[in-house]
Amino acid sequence: MPALFLHADDPFWRPQRAAALVASLADLGLLGDRWDCDGQVRYLAGHSFLQLLMFLGCSPQVALVPGEGGSGAAVCFVRVHSFEQPVFLSARPPPAVRCTQCRARASLPAEFSCNTSLRCSACGARANAADLDWRQGAGCGCFFIEVDGVYPQEAIPSDKLLEALTRFTGCTWKYFFADVPL
Repeated sequence: MPALFLHADDPFWRPQRAAALVASLADLGLLGDRWDCDGQVRYLAGHSFLQLLMFLGCSPQVALVPGEGGSGAAVCFVRVHSFEQPVFLSARPPPAVRCTQCRARASLPAEFSCNTSLRCSACGARANAADLDWRQGAGCGCFFIEVDGVYPQEAIPSDKLLEALTRFTGCTWKYFFADVPL
C-alpha cells in the first residue's frame, strides 16, 4: 500500500525517546488510539488528522476507522520507524534523481547508501545521496513517520504539522511517497 513518509532533513536525526515524540504527535492530534494489527503497532487517525494532512483532489476517499468506507477500503493509519543508521527508502520504481545545483539528472551507482558521496557529471557539484533531489519519491533517515493508506500526491503534510515537527525536534522535516514494506 502506498504511504506518505515524513523524516528529518538530517538523515542521522532520531529521537532520544521515541515515546516522547509519539506523545507529542498524539497531543497535536495526528495520532489517535493505538491499534495493534498483524503484530505491528499502528495508530489510528487523531482528532486533528484531517487538519494536519491536506488531502488533494476533488473527492478523496479517506477511511479513518477500520471497516469505514466500504469493503476493501484502505484505512489511514500512522506508524513510526526507527533505525540505528540512516536507511534509504524509495518508491518503486525509484524517481529520476536530480542534482540540487544544476538540476541535471544524477547517475547513481548500483549500490549506494545515504552518505555515499557523489559528483554531478554536469556541473561537478558534490553531494551525498541523501542531499539529492529525489522529487518526493525517496528519502534517507534514521526515523520516519509513515501515514499509510495515502496515494502519491493525494495528501501532503500541512505547514502546521511540519512546523510542529520542527519545534518538537529542532530540525526541519520533509516528506516523500513510497510503497515500502516495513
